[in-house]
Amino acid sequence: MGKLNLDRDFSRFFNRKDFPHEVTVWFRDKRFVTCSGMVLAQQSAVMEEIICANNGVLLLKNMDEYSLTEIRECFHLLYGADIAFSWENVGFILVFSSLYAIKDLFSYAFDWIVQRITTQSLFKLFELASKLRQEHKHMLIPILEDYLANNSSDVAIEVRKLIKDGKIISTNFLCALLKHSLLNCGDIVISWVAADPSKVSFILENIESLDILQHYPHADDFSQLISCLSANADSLQTMEKLINLQKNYFSKLSKYVPAKESTSYPVDSEPTCNAIHQYKLVDGVLHLSSKTMPDFTSMVSVSNIPVYAQKEDLERVLSKVGTIIDMSLININCFSQLAFVSYKTVYSAKKALSQNIFVYRNKLTVKSFVKPTNLRSSAEKRLFVKKVPIDASKRDVKRCFSHFGAIKEIEIIRHQKCAFIEAFDVKTVAMLIHLSMNGVTFKISGYKVIIEEFKSGKK
Repeated sequence: MGKLNLDRDFSRFFNRKDFPHEVTVWFRDKRFVTCSGMVLAQQSAVMEEIICANNGVLLLKNMDEYSLTEIRECFHLLYGADIAFSWENVGFILVFSSLYAIKDLFSYAFDWIVQRITTQSLFKLFELASKLRQEHKHMLIPILEDYLANNSSDVAIEVRKLIKDGKIISTNFLCALLKHSLLNCGDIVISWVAADPSKVSFILENIESLDILQHYPHADDFSQLISCLSANADSLQTMEKLINLQKNYFSKLSKYVPAKESTSYPVDSEPTCNAIHQYKLVDGVLHLSSKTMPDFTSMVSVSNIPVYAQKEDLERVLSKVGTIIDMSLININCFSQLAFVSYKTVYSAKKALSQNIFVYRNKLTVKSFVKPTNLRSSAEKRLFVKKVPIDASKRDVKRCFSHFGAIKEIEIIRHQKCAFIEAFDVKTVAMLIHLSMNGVTFKISGYKVIIEEFKSGKK
């Protein structure tokens, strides 16, 4: 895979009388190794801060669960050893590079992991994410949740197997499964609590944040949960919470009425549901304040963006060719992102097309944004969607597309398995069509749908 680059220009340390050129590294309250302070400082600003503050002593914290051999491998990488990842070593290397902000090493390890996620590795990766720095955790967790949402059936089977084998399931992992799975996973919660009665309080504190009717659609199923929780309740306060939980559940159950095709209500007032999708808007929703037609000639699409790249990283490299007035960064799947960038001038957009632009060693693919042929005016804000599941509701459709902009109106033609969508701005429509033309998959209730431009006479 390569090795870390070491900046060998050490001149910035020569005039620093207080800089510790020799550093003693301590691990588990024992002297681990003595090494060059300049090398550590070049690879990690965090390490530089620590060794300067502690007069040349680096005490490795939050790494006690790892072995001396594993820590030694991390330091070998800092000194330029060849990087060769496996599932045996990538975990502690990712944690080490995250805690000490070794950016290139973290990028290598992160890249390796997201390209190899499996149902079997997902459980361990959620545990791994909990050990990372906050900003790195926020990078990895959405990717894991995205994978879980698109493979919820296989993941649920694997979790049931793990619980049966006596494996400990983390609370973060269980919450993600219940939140993103479209399946009924109520039995998993019951088995999880039965295996570890101490989790009763956690369930009671968090169950209201989940869609309880999805996982317990029948009163008999819910009664099994209550019986399990009651058997493991350890205080009068817990029993009171159980009583309130039952009241809330049966109140919701009595008001629950399945949506009918003839039901008419404003789309924006509908509750959300857990529709499966393979993308999400990372940088907020685009809204156009102007009623005029956007200038698509100064707009480009940018692909081949690594999943760990942030908006600031893109702005830094893309703004070198011209002033950026708007940017939207979209996570397409577990492995890549795509951005829509609006430059101030057409000249800047054309210049971006001709440049070799890199971010984290990835060469960006910059293309002209092709305006859909039927978007002749700002009034044309509609889309035509084919292969819509016959039982899909308006809220299912809205959940699929509203990540890219506000949806004004949805009309479902069930006997033709299609839908018409009207957005609040034409740019949202243009983005959705562009994504569809570039191979992005859209799913409603787990089924792939096809997006087309709206043409007069379709209806």
